[in-house]
Amino acid sequence: MPVVAGALVGAARAWNISAPRLWLWVAWTPLGMTLGLIATPDVPCLLAWSLVLWAVAARRPIAVGVCLAAALWSKSTVVVAVPGLLWVMYRQMGVGRTALMAVIAVTIYMPHLEWSWTHDGLPFSFQAGRLGPGQLGPGRRLGVHLFEAIGGQIAIATPPVLWLAWRGWRRPVDDLDRMLRMLGLPILCFWLAMSCVTRIEANWPVLAWPATLILIARRPSLIGLRWATAITVSALVGWGVVSRWIPTVGPPRDPARWAACVDGANPVAARYQEKALLEAANVPTKYLRAQGHRLSEYDRRDAKLQPTCGFIYLSSPAALAHRCSGGITVDRVCGRTVSVCSCLVPTKSEGRP
Repeated sequence: MPVVAGALVGAARAWNISAPRLWLWVAWTPLGMTLGLIATPDVPCLLAWSLVLWAVAARRPIAVGVCLAAALWSKSTVVVAVPGLLWVMYRQMGVGRTALMAVIAVTIYMPHLEWSWTHDGLPFSFQAGRLGPGQLGPGRRLGVHLFEAIGGQIAIATPPVLWLAWRGWRRPVDDLDRMLRMLGLPILCFWLAMSCVTRIEANWPVLAWPATLILIARRPSLIGLRWATAITVSALVGWGVVSRWIPTVGPPRDPARWAACVDGANPVAARYQEKALLEAANVPTKYLRAQGHRLSEYDRRDAKLQPTCGFIYLSSPAALAHRCSGGITVDRVCGRTVSVCSCLVPTKSEGRP
């Protein structure tokens, strides 16, 4: 978190924005407080994107290209932020420097694109699986997923930050306001639109917030600081209570608990998360993708390692569908519905996409 905040403070100073206010907003949001505790690609991605903002503010196109490539290497969904970045680069540095930045970023990122070409299009095919048959859910789930996405942003940014952001996005006063809006708002709008057809997680729109926090720090008069502080502290207290309660609900989220749950069984994972957790606990686990679930790396690597007979499938009978013969027994393991299958019906459709 200090490195991310330092990069944003450097960007703010380059744009002549008060740095102490920015430290306040970065440090007093759950997003800022948990950066050092979250072990996902979002953390290095957010760091690289914060450095992108610093390089843009400092008018250093080569540094922008290098940092953008680092962000892309961290997480491919950074492409959502690229259109806004190109627009800002063009407004601030012109066509030549924008083209130089793009060439540098693509050149550094090219080895990953080459690897993806020879590995079933991963990770892009993995993300595109969210839009495949069985993944889209506009009907009755539309409102649920959209409100869930909005609630996730309230949780990681807190209500005062969302209110300040809305005021800043709605009434830009000059070119810098417009540039900061383009570096944040389109990213959030994209993911909220995606939540209308599929379920998104709260951390996916995280790149919308660095530029937005700079915008908020630039315009502190949007709301009384005392009220914002009081509401933010209340939100953080609530976040602490929820974070203490959530890990005890539902299926386990650490390898040791999963290993204890399936001790002595013959587990077969339906989702890549369970397989990764069990293998981290040295529990040999086969993988059979749940019906309608998106492809993952295990579909490419473990295509020939299908289960045979007498296994516990870590999902519901609907996810196993017609692939079990001899009957299915439904059970519960660590808060998760599982299916005890007699034997697997061999198919040629599973595995490599």
